[in-house]
Amino acid sequence: MSNPTVIQPNIKKKQNLRNITWTVILCLVIVAGIVAWGYLTFKGTTVTNLNNINPWGVDIASFMLFMSISAGALIIASLPGVMNITRYQSYAKIPAFIGLAASIGAGAAIFMHLGRPERFWHMIVYLRLGSPMSWDSLVIALLLIISAIFLNKLIKFDQGKTSKDTIKKLSYCALFVGLLEGGSSFTYSLQASHTFWNSPAQPVAFIITAIIAGTALLTVVLLLLKSRNYLTVDDKLSEALAKITGVSLITELIFVISEIITGAYPGTIGGLADNSALFTGAALPYFRTELVVVVAAIVIFLTPSVRRNSMMLSIGGVLAIIGVFLNKLTMLVVAFSAVNITNPGAPTGPLAITGSYVPNIGKGYFPSLVECTLVLSIVALVILLLLLGFKYLPLQNKETV
Repeated sequence: MSNPTVIQPNIKKKQNLRNITWTVILCLVIVAGIVAWGYLTFKGTTVTNLNNINPWGVDIASFMLFMSISAGALIIASLPGVMNITRYQSYAKIPAFIGLAASIGAGAAIFMHLGRPERFWHMIVYLRLGSPMSWDSLVIALLLIISAIFLNKLIKFDQGKTSKDTIKKLSYCALFVGLLEGGSSFTYSLQASHTFWNSPAQPVAFIITAIIAGTALLTVVLLLLKSRNYLTVDDKLSEALAKITGVSLITELIFVISEIITGAYPGTIGGLADNSALFTGAALPYFRTELVVVVAAIVIFLTPSVRRNSMMLSIGGVLAIIGVFLNKLTMLVVAFSAVNITNPGAPTGPLAITGSYVPNIGKGYFPSLVECTLVLSIVALVILLLLLGFKYLPLQNKETV
């Protein structure tokens, strides 16, 4: 018979080797992203597929994704305190930490988008409170600060150094800040020039995608931690998260269908142009893929026999996150698929090379290698933060400890 005292160190040694390997890979991806960012800063947006027709691409889509994850995770972390669900209070540290890591990722995404990053401080000194973009910046800052404070207090609560009343008050504060994700939609929904964005339903849609992204990533993380014996996970908690994510995905799908019908029925030029971009134009590849992954995720999350399989549930979580990212990217591509002003001037970027202006409008957007490298480096940064946090922070629940 094998000696368990020998097997245990071997397992631990393999886990440590695996962790080191992943850390090295993630660091290499981050370094590649820093190099790509330096190249972009030096050369300008000519090294991307962005231009004055499509000024926002996967960088802003990734920014919106990480904002959604941060807000959604913070909302989930606040629920045990707000709703007095004491059995899940010790789990709240995990989504609070995910929210903190994702808010750092969102900040990195928007920082890399700046054309003159050395003037970043201008956003603070010359902050215009009447600008929706300033509101968005404030939401990022609040998500980062509240996530950090809430996580700190949750850890101290488990150590008996903070009162339950303090946690309850902070839970309400965290819930409020998480719901402010709806306010970040004003950067887009208040732009009357883009009919696809200009909708009073956008704040609600942003909150729903935040819940989807937050619960989906939390589900994946909890299952991974459980498989590594990092903590115990209540099956009822996994079921609840799966149901929340599945129902939220259906709700988001209803919003998408409503936008399509609202754009088509009146027969307005803007509405028809937006639907044309979705079904036959620039956004078709992203929109079609979004529908496929969202429907697949819904089937996984809401089919009891499927969601009880940890591997399938993890796949569903990944698909849901991809669906949110594609939803944000589709939103950008549709809005920029047609010129909405007369005599917009000479094109810049890749369009300028063709020497043709109007024929190239709406032909589509596909990210360049530089853009893809930047986004992957931010994803790697968030994953690395999560790995380091789970290694060095006391985030295990009491049952495991």
